[in-house]
Amino acid sequence: LYNQGGKFSADHEYRTAPGAALQTKNLITDIKLRYVEVPLTMKLMTSEIGYIRYYGQIGFSAAFNIRAKADQEVPVYDVSGVYTTGFENLTDEDIKDNINLFKAGLIVGGGLEFNFSGNTSLLAGITYNNSFTNVLKDVEYNGKKAKAYNDYIELTVGVFF
Repeated sequence: LYNQGGKFSADHEYRTAPGAALQTKNLITDIKLRYVEVPLTMKLMTSEIGYIRYYGQIGFSAAFNIRAKADQEVPVYDVSGVYTTGFENLTDEDIKDNINLFKAGLIVGGGLEFNFSGNTSLLAGITYNNSFTNVLKDVEYNGKKAKAYNDYIELTVGVFF
């Protein structure tokens, strides 16, 4: 279970009335996503060199979206639906219909285990998760399909007993 999010902005061109000058406003959206991830990886480890064992990790991840919320600024239109009368800030709006349920990715990482006493070891590693699939579903902007990918770097620190 993990949370991801990000912000994006887009320029919105609008008119306030017929014949009014065309104006532009930068609208910001803050997205908050929650996933359940099922990683399938292989960990390759060296023999102990001094007190240290090094490892590499590679595999795939399958993640399922269980929550999608956004804080966003949206235009408010007049009754004709053509002219903008103002802007409204929406908080924790459900955007699950715009987010793909499934996300697949490649996992690549490495690190080390330092044995400092018998069976007790310290683990330190870094992992990169590269998303294959577009997070957005049926989202268009200026006539083009919008794309977003959830890539991330994960730091791992732990102690084995």
